Amino acid sequence: MWWLRRLPPHWKLPNPIVSYGTYGSAARVLGFAPLTLSLDSGYTPEGYSVIGGRFADSSFLRLGQPEAKVRIRTALKKEINKEELSGIYGVKWHKQRINGTDTEISQLGPQSYAARWETGNYVFAVQGQGMEPAAFRSLLANSLVEDTEHYFIPIQKKPVKDGKKTVYSNL
Repeated sequence: MWWLRRLPPHWKLPNPIVSYGTYGSAARVLGFAPLTLSLDSGYTPEGYSVIGGRFADSSFLRLGQPEAKVRIRTALKKEINKEELSGIYGVKWHKQRINGTDTEISQLGPQSYAARWETGNYVFAVQGQGMEPAAFRSLLANSLVEDTEHYFIPIQKKPVKDGKKTVYSNL
């Protein structure tokens, strides 16, 4: 667009996507630890970004299969809903229960899939490409959704009855 080149620099909008060299750097900016894939999943990190200072966008490559890629987005539910977080519109979403979590899955193309769900105070969106449907579902069930069911659930302390605590000791 020719007119953007003529605008003074202070009129141009900044890029809302900021890349970070490490997972920890992105997490510190967000104020929470986003969902990630560990190396034992068979994927290696390709990059960590924060979009608009509000949600994480991390990308991963399958070891030995660089055509197999996964992109994971994580955000606080109060900031954005899972539909907006996925950024995918105009496709049919199929509701499925994976482990104990209600998940929506869509096929975007011939070896390209997406999923979105929420757990606790967080929403998640995942895209996978270069993989078979069983591989995508396995990644969801055994790594991604599984991890959110363990590490992103809301935990509240049980109230102490009558202000008394019971202390157990083996001494």
